[in-house]
Amino acid sequence: MNKGFTLLELNLTIAILVIITAGLLISYPNLSAITSLKKTSQDMALAIREAQVYSLGVKAFGAAEYYRGYGIHFDITQPSSLIIFSDINDDKDYQAGEELQTLAIQTKDKIGALCGENGGPEDCTLTQLDIIFLRPNPIVILQDESDTEYDKASIVLKSPRGQEKRVNVWLTGQIEISN
Repeated sequence: MNKGFTLLELNLTIAILVIITAGLLISYPNLSAITSLKKTSQDMALAIREAQVYSLGVKAFGAAEYYRGYGIHFDITQPSSLIIFSDINDDKDYQAGEELQTLAIQTKDKIGALCGENGGPEDCTLTQLDIIFLRPNPIVILQDESDTEYDKASIVLKSPRGQEKRVNVWLTGQIEISN
């Protein structure tokens, strides 16, 4: 009785391993892009949450004598960065000089569109979007460059391969990541 592998069995085993490895290598770029986009959308939601926590946690800005609203500013002309700001002049709008920090998107993904919705059709032609959290109000201000306010805002993130994820924010302060 022989207790070994035949040459045919060895070749068949190697062929199966080659097919499985080839399948993994072919799908790797797609899997990598999906993972990157998921990470970017989670980082974006976390940055929005950070601005919300600054407002709720009464973070002081500089030598301020009182606590202001905090927000996050998106600009479609700068698709790989976003700005967390303090509303120094209480105009419920981002102005240059109010920056707390500028965050860069660390992956190859970019902001593909900024959208606002008021119960009707979604408008994804916004060039700027401010999400502002005012203390002590639980309501959020979602507005574009012309100070039009929305019930829901979405930041559409796009990967270089064309996949998309959305970070949605509602007036209630709820933040959601969707496809």
